Amino acid sequence: MRCKFIIMLAMSIIFSANMCYGREEKNIKDAVLAEVKKYAKLGIQDLYKLAYQAAMGNAHIMDDTVSARKYLETELASIDTLSDEPLVEYLVSDSSVARVNLRVFKKQKCNSDKLFTIMIKSASSINQSEELLQRFLDDIIELADKDCIPFEKDEVTAFFRDMKEKGFPVMHHSGIVNKEYRPAYRVLSGKVFQKYLKELQHAQSSE
Repeated sequence: MRCKFIIMLAMSIIFSANMCYGREEKNIKDAVLAEVKKYAKLGIQDLYKLAYQAAMGNAHIMDDTVSARKYLETELASIDTLSDEPLVEYLVSDSSVARVNLRVFKKQKCNSDKLFTIMIKSASSINQSEELLQRFLDDIIELADKDCIPFEKDEVTAFFRDMKEKGFPVMHHSGIVNKEYRPAYRVLSGKVFQKYLKELQHAQSSE
């Protein structure tokens, strides 16, 4: 009897996890759940930002490469290295898009020249897709519907509908996330990042 109870309990836990995570090949559900855990006070716009990054990549910040490079160096110089984050976090289930956390990057003394090279190559490697963005937003709506994230389905749907009507604009993190967590990262192509990872970690910065 005890054995049967344990099996049933285990099946219940697995079923609950599957409800939130799902089994689709290309989605952002794991990343959304991780984001909610990482930034407990986040808002819906922060989840929209995650979906936008996963579907559209980093091209919007690479239009002006001079400014992008200057901003990268300025941010690396100003941030601390107090972080328990991993160096890289993947946003899409197929690892096609990733974030490199700059505090860990700086702590490991990785090479900023190589990182900027990856940023440039990523901008042209990630195929921007509003259709894919809508699918990723639907992932978030599904998680809300299943009570896997701390937002009501209706408010999430209304926010995303408004973003669509506005042409899916680029959006910053919410004020509370910027104030409480001070996120510092760069969005990259997962494939390009993996190609340059060894060079990134072992080549010392020339500065």
